[in-house]
Amino acid sequence: MPSQAPRPRTNPFARPRPSRRRGPRAGTWARAALAITFFFSTGSLPGIARSQPVVSASSDVTIDLGAGVVAADDDVSVDNQLGIVLLEGLGGLPSQTDVVAYGQELGGVRLFAVDTTVDLGGLVARRGDVVRWNGQSYSIAFDASAEGVPTGAVVDAVSLAPGGYLLSFDTTVDLGSGVVAHDEDLVRWSSSTGAFTIVLSGAAIGIPRALDVDGAQDLGGGAFLLSFDTAGTVLGVTFDDDDVLRLEGGVLTVEFDGSAAHAAWGAADLDAVLVPEPGVAIGLLMGACALGRWARRRPRTSRLAAGLTTFIAAGVAGAVDGVQEVNQTCAVQTGCFSGDSPGFPVTIDGAAGNSYRLTSDLVTPSVNVSGVLVLADRITVDLGGFELTRSDCRGQETCPVVPGIAVAGIGVPQLTGGTTAHEVTVRNGVIRGMGGWGVRVDERAHVHDLAISSCAGGISTSAGSRIHDNVSEGNDSVGIVAGRGSTVRDNVARLNGDIGILVDTGSILIGNTTHENQGDGLRATGSAVARRNTAILNTGDGLDLGTNATATGNLARSNDGVGIRAGAGSHLSGNTANTNGGSGIEAGDGSVLEGNLARNNGATGMFLGVAVTVRGSSATDNTGDGIFVSSGSTVTDNAAHGNGGDGIQAGTDSLVHRNNARLNGGYGLQLSAGSGYRENVVNDNTTGTVLSGVNLGNNVCNGNTTCP
Repeated sequence: MPSQAPRPRTNPFARPRPSRRRGPRAGTWARAALAITFFFSTGSLPGIARSQPVVSASSDVTIDLGAGVVAADDDVSVDNQLGIVLLEGLGGLPSQTDVVAYGQELGGVRLFAVDTTVDLGGLVARRGDVVRWNGQSYSIAFDASAEGVPTGAVVDAVSLAPGGYLLSFDTTVDLGSGVVAHDEDLVRWSSSTGAFTIVLSGAAIGIPRALDVDGAQDLGGGAFLLSFDTAGTVLGVTFDDDDVLRLEGGVLTVEFDGSAAHAAWGAADLDAVLVPEPGVAIGLLMGACALGRWARRRPRTSRLAAGLTTFIAAGVAGAVDGVQEVNQTCAVQTGCFSGDSPGFPVTIDGAAGNSYRLTSDLVTPSVNVSGVLVLADRITVDLGGFELTRSDCRGQETCPVVPGIAVAGIGVPQLTGGTTAHEVTVRNGVIRGMGGWGVRVDERAHVHDLAISSCAGGISTSAGSRIHDNVSEGNDSVGIVAGRGSTVRDNVARLNGDIGILVDTGSILIGNTTHENQGDGLRATGSAVARRNTAILNTGDGLDLGTNATATGNLARSNDGVGIRAGAGSHLSGNTANTNGGSGIEAGDGSVLEGNLARNNGATGMFLGVAVTVRGSSATDNTGDGIFVSSGSTVTDNAAHGNGGDGIQAGTDSLVHRNNARLNGGYGLQLSAGSGYRENVVNDNTTGTVLSGVNLGNNVCNGNTTCP
């Protein structure tokens, strides 16, 4: 690959349905799409041995649930089965939207799918996609097209599952790699590898092909909750379409009878089911809080807010058992629990348990003091939606960056002997103005749903960590740092003083957005997988990936450097690089590029190394050459139009085949000795048609079959 001047690098790792199929059923909704979610409390109410299931449901028609609660087709009704019904929303979906699947991630983030393409305020969700709603914004949790789901298929059941999602489709789908799923099957999708696995074959347990599993949850250990689109009998159990069934150990039982719980549901089809693990019912509390906010936006439900306290008390009794509270008063005056002394930082040594939650904002006295230090493995710190900040930022709209000596807002310090705490989770809140990192944790950490700003650095983790759904902005150095083999997904890193997102080798980057950072948007120090990321207006490269990288469906636009850069042996497909200051796409020796677009970049459209393959790509209106490859390369089925230099320039012993080169400022094709060209169309290039190379036949140059 032609040499280019090296750029200085920092290394923070050196640390001190089409319409859904419905069987015939009298007196039911024509296109029912109902989503149901159960939450079972971990405790018991007085006089009740087991608390009633809390049911969340959405219908494709307006229904009257009694007590003045009228649910439209874009609402989700939440019924605690003890006389309280509230409405929550999914962000105000368009009125024509039919919710056909509904689930929930950890932390109360909602998952749902709809039966048609819909514009969600700038985010387009297509048929088959699963959408994530965090109470403020939408994102795509599962991109059906990118994951190879056939066009037209709809996800009609979704559930959180180990390593990804449990899915069911409304029709038979070929998911590639020999995986063919019918509508009575359950499929697990891995968010890290993109692979599909059939985890329940309907035929194997005797589910008739006429039935469609339209609601499911992975309970772990091979157990599932199931709901069907019509009545039927399976494993000797007869059920209606408003029932939810538990399949465990080859035995099917009725878990929930919808028509018995509420008469209005007797005419409905229950579409999805979720039962939280013991101790996770706090997600219901968070959802109820979201209800209150939503009710203020939608006056027709505001009169239900009066029932919110009763709803929580009845449905979430005991949900906070075993969780230690952290607040400003105990932090300053008494210490918050065993092992913690008065004053900052709040110190967690694990003696009081593994789970901690803020119940107020925390305000540290200066940039030189950390907020929370974690000294033990497997600790969870839940900010509970509160803010951790320093005193001079408290209540201020803006908070200036002032680096200090603090470890972090929430951090894991190095202990005696060089050890640190592992498997720490930090989630759900705001961190501003820390003199160190906003969050600094070690290996196998889980950091999610945080907004971090005006700190010396954003988020720093070590190997094997998961970082997702965070916003890291306006920090003095890197926005997000992740160690070897980490997964970094659906984050926003913007306006940081260095790289937006930096990962070590073997990491996965999916669905992140980086813009206006004072360095690269996303950078990997070794091999990485980058899918559906966006990098805009960064002062360095958009994406800078290591050797043997995989980059699919990324967008790099208006960055000062190269749009997308990858090392030797990489595979780049379906990426777009527009209006970057340097080349659009650069890739090292032995790389393969398919279906990429490079347009209006300040240098070469695609600047590639030795023995590369580039096919089905387009390079247009770039300042330099359209496509440049070094020796021993293959260039097939590409378009190079309107570039300032040559359309395609190839080194020695290359093959240039079936390309279209026109309106370029140099030659259409400029080939070195020993390179051959055939079946190309070369028209209207300023300097000439073809320079050098061996004509292997069937080329067209300016309308003539005779080329040089």
